[in-house]
Amino acid sequence: MKLPACIAVTVAACLMQGCTSATDAPADPPVEAFEVVVEPARLILAAGTAAFLAAQADDTRGMPIGGVSLKFVAEDESMLRVSEQGEVRALGPVGRTVVRVTSGMRQTEVPVIIDAGALSRIEIVSGDAQSVTAGATAAEPLVVRAQDAFGNAVSGIRLRLTTPADADAIVEATTDSAGQAAFVLPALRRSGAATLSVATLEGPSALAASVTVIAAAPVELLPLEAPPASAAEPAKADHSATIREVAVLARDPFGNPVGNLRVLWSAAAPSGQLESAETVTGVDGIARTNWDLKDVRKGRTATLSAIVADIPAVTLRFSERR
Repeated sequence: MKLPACIAVTVAACLMQGCTSATDAPADPPVEAFEVVVEPARLILAAGTAAFLAAQADDTRGMPIGGVSLKFVAEDESMLRVSEQGEVRALGPVGRTVVRVTSGMRQTEVPVIIDAGALSRIEIVSGDAQSVTAGATAAEPLVVRAQDAFGNAVSGIRLRLTTPADADAIVEATTDSAGQAAFVLPALRRSGAATLSVATLEGPSALAASVTVIAAAPVELLPLEAPPASAAEPAKADHSATIREVAVLARDPFGNPVGNLRVLWSAAAPSGQLESAETVTGVDGIARTNWDLKDVRKGRTATLSAIVADIPAVTLRFSERR
């Protein structure tokens, strides 16, 4: 049977161009994620450290979808750096932020908490280089701060204050949420410059602070042995051999010398004459004057008094044996 001409043309065109089979369906559209699943669901990082997030896109049946795009984005790029592979690195600042993981129109947020890193240093906040009276506590505590390598406050660090040997105390403290610890300085008894050390109980971090201990009020005045005038020394006057240097030492309750005290000298007649009736103790706590005994007759005893306000007077005696 012969096909009509119109049908023959159609068949020929089909053979030349190729006809679509009824069984050739169009390609399926790409499957979109129904949910983005991320593990772990929350990150806690120390400043300067990193961790990885694992993410996958699931369909409506909870089955993973292969070949889909996943994107990791940090909400605050000053706090976090996130790689395409899901590495999350804390850059230094502490606080709370999030990482967003997206696939198509779906997104999951992962909370991130950044805490301070490991202890890096201890610094003094206040209370350094103060002066304190011997036997008394300081007016201010010594306050220090513990920090990590980024300057963040580190809490919960146990610290110990080491004092000079004359202080019978061990002082410990733990840093608070601001990274600070305060030490009430124990009473120091020895006057002069003292060095205090603050160190961690668990590690080598330490710092030094200083305090100047000032002598307390004087409680005693002690006579000192003064060398007699030497006959070998050139005589400035005929009676130079009769001049003696006399001295007293002022001390506080802890044996520290007390300086800048006014000492009044008094020699009752006929007990010689004084070069200076008033002198002042030096930093060594000693006050001196010259005592001229030329008027003291042989066999007589000369008496000299040294007086400082509020403490017992000192009496010095000299027997003339010429």
